[in-house]
Amino acid sequence: MFQLGRVAEAEKELAIAAGSDEPDGVVLEHWGDALAKLGRRDEALSAWRRAETAFQKSKEAGKLSIVRAKLVK
Repeated sequence: MFQLGRVAEAEKELAIAAGSDEPDGVVLEHWGDALAKLGRRDEALSAWRRAETAFQKSKEAGKLSIVRAKLVK
Protein backbone atom coordinates (compact mmCIF):
# COMPACT_ATOMS: atom_id res chain seq x y z
CA MET A 1 0.00 0.00 0.00
CA PHE A 2 2.80 2.41 0.90
CA GLN A 3 4.45 2.01 -2.49
CA LEU A 4 1.08 2.57 -4.15
CA GLY A 5 0.82 5.96 -2.46
CA ARG A 6 -1.81 4.85 0.04
CA VAL A 7 0.31 5.95 2.99
CA ALA A 8 -2.47 6.51 5.54
CA GLU A 9 -3.92 3.08 4.86
CA ALA A 10 -0.48 1.48 5.05
CA GLU A 11 0.24 3.25 8.34
CA LYS A 12 -2.89 1.77 9.91
CA GLU A 13 -1.96 -1.77 8.81
CA LEU A 14 1.63 -1.36 9.96
CA ALA A 15 0.47 0.01 13.33
CA ILE A 16 -1.51 -3.18 13.87
CA ALA A 17 1.48 -5.35 12.95
CA ALA A 18 3.79 -3.25 15.14
CA GLY A 19 1.46 -3.76 18.08
CA SER A 20 2.35 -7.43 18.48
CA ASP A 21 4.46 -8.62 21.41
CA GLU A 22 7.64 -8.98 19.36
CA PRO A 23 7.22 -6.96 16.16
CA ASP A 24 9.65 -7.50 13.32
CA GLY A 25 12.25 -4.80 12.81
CA VAL A 26 11.26 -4.39 9.16
CA VAL A 27 7.64 -3.76 10.14
CA LEU A 28 8.75 -1.16 12.65
CA GLU A 29 11.03 0.51 10.13
CA HIS A 30 8.31 0.69 7.50
CA TRP A 31 5.84 1.98 10.07
CA GLY A 32 8.30 4.74 10.89
CA ASP A 33 8.66 5.52 7.20
CA ALA A 34 4.88 5.83 6.82
CA LEU A 35 4.60 8.01 9.92
CA ALA A 36 7.37 10.28 8.64
CA LYS A 37 5.65 10.58 5.26
CA LEU A 38 2.48 11.64 7.09
CA GLY A 39 4.42 14.36 8.95
CA ARG A 40 4.36 12.55 12.29
CA ARG A 41 8.12 12.77 12.90
CA ASP A 42 8.13 12.17 16.67
CA GLU A 43 6.13 8.97 16.26
CA ALA A 44 8.37 7.94 13.37
CA LEU A 45 11.45 8.36 15.55
CA SER A 46 9.88 6.14 18.19
CA ALA A 47 9.12 3.42 15.64
CA TRP A 48 12.64 3.62 14.21
CA ARG A 49 14.15 3.34 17.70
CA ARG A 50 12.12 0.19 18.26
CA ALA A 51 13.33 -1.09 14.87
CA GLU A 52 16.90 -0.30 15.91
CA THR A 53 16.47 -2.45 19.03
CA ALA A 54 14.94 -5.30 17.02
CA PHE A 55 17.79 -5.21 14.49
CA GLN A 56 20.36 -5.19 17.29
CA LYS A 57 18.76 -8.29 18.81
CA SER A 58 18.66 -10.10 15.48
CA LYS A 59 22.20 -8.95 14.61
CA GLU A 60 21.15 -7.49 11.25
CA ALA A 61 23.95 -4.97 10.77
CA GLY A 62 22.91 -3.76 7.32
CA LYS A 63 19.35 -3.00 8.37
CA LEU A 64 20.59 -1.50 11.63
CA SER A 65 22.77 1.02 9.81
CA ILE A 66 19.88 2.04 7.54
CA VAL A 67 17.60 2.71 10.53
CA ARG A 68 20.32 4.60 12.36
CA ALA A 69 20.72 6.88 9.36
CA LYS A 70 17.00 7.71 9.58
CA LEU A 71 17.37 8.55 13.26
CA VAL A 72 19.95 11.27 12.59
CA LYS A 73 18.16 13.03 9.72
